[in-house]
Amino acid sequence: FAEALDRWLYLRTIHPTLAGLEESIARCSRLLEEKRERSRQQHLASIRAALEGREDAGALQDSAKALVEFPEDADLLELGRLAREGRDKRLRCEKLLQDGLEHLDSGRFQEGQETLLKAVETDREDRGVAKSAADYLLEYAREALGVDLERTEAMIADAYSISSETKAPPDLQAAVMEARRRTE
Repeated sequence: FAEALDRWLYLRTIHPTLAGLEESIARCSRLLEEKRERSRQQHLASIRAALEGREDAGALQDSAKALVEFPEDADLLELGRLAREGRDKRLRCEKLLQDGLEHLDSGRFQEGQETLLKAVETDREDRGVAKSAADYLLEYAREALGVDLERTEAMIADAYSISSETKAPPDLQAAVMEARRRTE
């Protein structure tokens, strides 16, 4: 439609009084605008679907492409902002998970536990972050058992509260119960 419109506009410069010229220009302009709006709506739907699917990188890429075609579109700018925020939040969560794991690896169980809880708090909607944090807590609760029974119990309790899917292995539960009996 853009090419047809260009030709009609060119004809206007040569034959401004040509019968039906203005109607043809108006029709081509309307069809071109309708096509652009359909394209815009497709971009919006694609970006929203990516955001709903928590695919922030895809949403960000789609919004960048759409903004090339519609540079000042407020809806696209807003969705791009949301995609950037989502990506940044995901990066913060990944960093906190990594830091928490490093603390746990080095035997700093309280710091590791607190850092993993921060990761979960950063994005409560991300079940993957919650599952990873809970799994790390349970994995390292066994190591903490030899050092600090209360810390072990707190790590297990936090793992349960973070992710309802998480269950401590029976041997860990038995070891905690045995350690508790020995301290009483």
